[in-house]
Amino acid sequence: MGAAAASENFNFGFPTPGPQEPTPQQVLDHVFFSSETGWKAIREKEQFDYVVVGSGFCALAFVERTLEHEPGARILVLERGPFFLPEHFQNLPLPYQQTLGGLSETFPWTLSAKTAQQPAGKISWQHGMVPFFGGRSILWSAWCPRPTDDEMAGWSLNMISAARRNFEDAERLLNVVSADKIDEGLDDAGIAMAARRRPIYGTMQRALQAQVAAKLQDVGSATRSMAAPIAVGAGVQEDLDFAKFSTPAPLLDLAMKQARLAETGEGSPLRVVCNVRVERIVQEDGVATALKTSRGVVNLRDARVILAMGALPPATLLMNSFPELPLAGQRFTAHFISSIVARIPRADFPFADELAAMELAAIYIAGKSPDGMQYHIQLSVLSDTNPAKNARRAARYMPDVVATASPEQIQSSPDHLIFVCAALGELDHRNPDSWMKLNDDDDPTTNVLLQILANENDEHTWKAMDEGAFNLLEKVLSPKGKDAVEYWHGTPHSGEWTVNCPSEIERRVPALVHEGSSLWMDDVDGKGVVGADYRPHGVKNVYVTGAGLWPKSGSWNPTLTMTALAQDLADQLRKEMPPLSPGYLHHNNVDAMLWQQASAELEACVHQAYAIAKMRIAAAMSDADPEKRYCITTDLDETLFDNSAYNESLVALGRNFNERGSWARYCLSMQSKLLPSVAEFYKWLAADHPNLRVFFVTSRREEVRAATVQNLAQFQSIPVADADSTDPAITSLFMRGFAVPVGSTPNDDKFAHYNHIRENLGYEVILQLGDNAADFSAEFHHRVPPNERRKAVATHAAKWGHCWIQLPNPVYGSFLQSLAASLPKVSVAEDEGSARTPSDLRVRLPRNVTTTPKMYFLDPWIDSPES
Repeated sequence: MGAAAASENFNFGFPTPGPQEPTPQQVLDHVFFSSETGWKAIREKEQFDYVVVGSGFCALAFVERTLEHEPGARILVLERGPFFLPEHFQNLPLPYQQTLGGLSETFPWTLSAKTAQQPAGKISWQHGMVPFFGGRSILWSAWCPRPTDDEMAGWSLNMISAARRNFEDAERLLNVVSADKIDEGLDDAGIAMAARRRPIYGTMQRALQAQVAAKLQDVGSATRSMAAPIAVGAGVQEDLDFAKFSTPAPLLDLAMKQARLAETGEGSPLRVVCNVRVERIVQEDGVATALKTSRGVVNLRDARVILAMGALPPATLLMNSFPELPLAGQRFTAHFISSIVARIPRADFPFADELAAMELAAIYIAGKSPDGMQYHIQLSVLSDTNPAKNARRAARYMPDVVATASPEQIQSSPDHLIFVCAALGELDHRNPDSWMKLNDDDDPTTNVLLQILANENDEHTWKAMDEGAFNLLEKVLSPKGKDAVEYWHGTPHSGEWTVNCPSEIERRVPALVHEGSSLWMDDVDGKGVVGADYRPHGVKNVYVTGAGLWPKSGSWNPTLTMTALAQDLADQLRKEMPPLSPGYLHHNNVDAMLWQQASAELEACVHQAYAIAKMRIAAAMSDADPEKRYCITTDLDETLFDNSAYNESLVALGRNFNERGSWARYCLSMQSKLLPSVAEFYKWLAADHPNLRVFFVTSRREEVRAATVQNLAQFQSIPVADADSTDPAITSLFMRGFAVPVGSTPNDDKFAHYNHIRENLGYEVILQLGDNAADFSAEFHHRVPPNERRKAVATHAAKWGHCWIQLPNPVYGSFLQSLAASLPKVSVAEDEGSARTPSDLRVRLPRNVTTTPKMYFLDPWIDSPES
């Protein structure tokens, strides 16, 4: 337990009672953020590599990726507001929904009179900012579609490529899951259990998703549909199966991790300060030298400034600080909205009798106007047979809390499916009447005039979008057509259902969302505000993230792409930065890696292992029973695949294995090679034993299945048939996190996969290949002490070289984790930390050592500097 007060001289009520009125912000400053004393030290003494302004999605993406590259990077995060909510408001008790809007939204601009005085049915305002730690992430809808290349038309190839490279990792960071996958792994008992706690994404999701896909052409202007990708995976809230993502918990988690690394000399602390408004960037000849803030000046020295504070506030800051950016603010885009709530009798649907008491569906439909302008529809569907009982749960789990059915709409529809269409259309980026300009306001954080006026193209897009939404409901979704669809008229809490379509004034929302393009990116100076390196043209050390970079907005929700490009910025800057962290630049994997990559001995061992495997297979199959099914199982990495290039890159940078970071990107790069003898072995197997099934059982995660299959398919001898299937009765590739019938949950245990192959598929396993003893038996698990693992080798002596073929891997494996777990704790005084994990077994250099190993072949999954 920690001390009862911040000061050791005033603890536990002695000699006086001590502080009696701590504020929540003071408590959090003491634990996670920087206090007044810490802020003074930051301004007067500390130096940083990066100063990040903002604490939302882009800030998290940049900080996380940068620290993954280099835990020693010195980062300061400045948030303009205080701590407000610990996570997304929808994950909190229901009363917190009342925090949406009102005082939780600020407007750091003045609307032009022309915009504010538009009539009903027109655009008259832009949604504001959320001035708290985490920003909009604590109040957003969480829909995260990947735009197609066509939907990013008008963007440079550099931007599109950067987004594509990082989409996978951005989805990992945001915990994005497709709506049809949320409950996919549950059997009937699991569905029943989940249904007692929350609405499920089951029969209705699958049926409506298929129905929309089959009849999409009836919408008229639709281009594609899919199950909604929503940021609701468990993430930090590991005990929840539907948790809207927000940045406070991951940022605080990073701060705690960095604090632990700093204690052992293996990283730098992540400094986070709340209640600091950046008012101006002090600059000289395009070089930012300081930040003028509401709490004093921050001397930048050699730091790079990362603007991660939305789309409009960075434009305001840059217009005030760099008047030589004439194009800043001259372009403005956003999304206009139509909100339509409808209902259709449940009995009209053929799946009505199969529904659970409460089900949800979330479907994303994209489309285009005749002019080629984009729109999309976020379709949320609710079936609730007992709305009086379930109203609170419906509110907690609705996929889009901004556009959702009200309690009054739900309670009046116990025999219906309720369809909520939030249709979003792109504002024309070519409109010269939409802009932001400096005005004479005294406050440099709000001294801009914002004007948004819809033009004729916008009206055409809005009309096509509304027509598409009505066609979706009446021609695609309603089994009995238009006459069976009823629409809600009135306010969310007072109205009636009728067969008449809502009028333009009723359905068109006056407020815009997803503003962007105020600092649009273009590779050519004079055609955009920001270059491909994320720096405003002519500015040396300030970088921009977020939707302000969009050349044009499209209609898709921007968060996933914002996150991906912030990660790309971190990758680009990593290449520019000199090597950091001299305290842990070298580790003893150098010799192991060199042996793996360059030794004749390793090649000899591999040739020997596969030669023995061929002999054992031939002997076993000579006595095979024709009525039985036979197979072999093999691990992939360092058993079939040669990943020495990845291991070399880690050594070159003094970095450790990062499963969801550099390793995931390496897997996605599909650059694994084959070990010696592997290709020849599988050619022999296909020729001599074509009926012998091969199962690949790997610790790679399910998320990289497609890339792994494509990597295997590069080598014609490898039998990859059925490897891309996710049906456990069909697939030949079993991955970590892949659900098999044993336990009916995603199972990381290879032995569950082996049991499934034997017991459920009916195969007799005649041979297993692996580079880790834990590939063969749980007796070699990394939690088993080293001496017990060695005893197990003797216990199974008859299997080695017979039905178990062990390949060499000196670089990593359960032996390292087992050894680390068995070591005694070392005091900080003795060794600056506790040697309890594999990374702690690395040999640390003295902190004054500043050279890196001279390695070559450094590759993009590491994003290292050339050496």
